[in-house]
Amino acid sequence: EGQIMRNYYQWLALCYGVTLTTNPALSLPSGRDEQGMPFGLQLIGALRGDARLLAVAAAIEKTFASDPVRCRPEPEVQALAQQPQPLLRSIVTHPPVYGDAPQDATGGATAV
Repeated sequence: EGQIMRNYYQWLALCYGVTLTTNPALSLPSGRDEQGMPFGLQLIGALRGDARLLAVAAAIEKTFASDPVRCRPEPEVQALAQQPQPLLRSIVTHPPVYGDAPQDATGGATAV
């Protein structure tokens, strides 16, 4: 929603909070959004429920495999090879800067 994040860890807060509880968690690729960007589901299991979480994820992925909208998105390798590579100064403290994107005071890209 155009909100600038101070750093990479702030952006990841929604995901790593569960990890701190020591519950097993995984991300399951689950299709593409309206703009064609891949997205996934974060699945969280019960404490020490790793095997069950993996079994549930495998069952969901198998079900989604026959649905072209929800199946695991495959990268378009040819298109990726032709994309300009971002200049990464520090993946931990700054988001990648693409070309002439506006930058904030820390050197990271600003929301557009």
